[in-house]
Amino acid sequence: MVKSMRILGAAILLICSVILSVSNVEAQLCGRSYAKFVVKDSASKSISDMTIEIVAELPEKDYKELWERYGYKEPGYQPLPFKLPAQAVDEVIKRGLHPTVKTDFCGNPLKQRSNVTEVITPQEQMQGGRANPENFGFCTSEVFARHFLLKISAPHYVTDYHVGSFLGGCGKSWEFTLTEEKS
Repeated sequence: MVKSMRILGAAILLICSVILSVSNVEAQLCGRSYAKFVVKDSASKSISDMTIEIVAELPEKDYKELWERYGYKEPGYQPLPFKLPAQAVDEVIKRGLHPTVKTDFCGNPLKQRSNVTEVITPQEQMQGGRANPENFGFCTSEVFARHFLLKISAPHYVTDYHVGSFLGGCGKSWEFTLTEEKS
C-alpha cells in the first residue's frame, strides 16, 4: 500500500512537472503568413511596374558581417532588412549562394513582377482561392531564419538591393523607396 502511494505520488509529481514545463513554451504566432511588398518613389508615390527577386542566399557569417557594416542598429529591434550600397552588391552576389528554395512557402516564384505574376497568400490557399496578380510579396514561415539578397527594380529607377529574412516571420509589410534614374 505504501509502495503504491509512493508510485502514485511520483507519477503525480512527474505529470505536474511536465504540465509546468509545457506551459512555459511560447505558442506559435502565425506558422505561415504573407509579407506584402510596397515600392514607392522619393515622393512616396507607388511605383506600378516593378520586379522583386531573391537573387542570393547568404551564409550566416556573411549576413552578420554585412549587418555589422550596413544594418540598422536601433535598440530593441531585431535586425531589419537593410539596403546594400552599390559597391557591395557585386561582391555579395559572387559570394552568395543560389537560393536553396525555389519558391516561397505557398509555391509562389521568387521573382515577381507587379500586376503580372500571379501570387497566392496563405489565407487564399486555405479558402481554396486562386493566385492573383494584384498580390505582390512572399508567403513566409515564422521559424524560417535564412537571409537573402533581394533585388528591386523598375523601369526608369535605380535598381536597389536589400538584405533580410524575406521568407521568415509573421505578417510583415515591407516598404521600399527607389530613386529615379538621372536623365
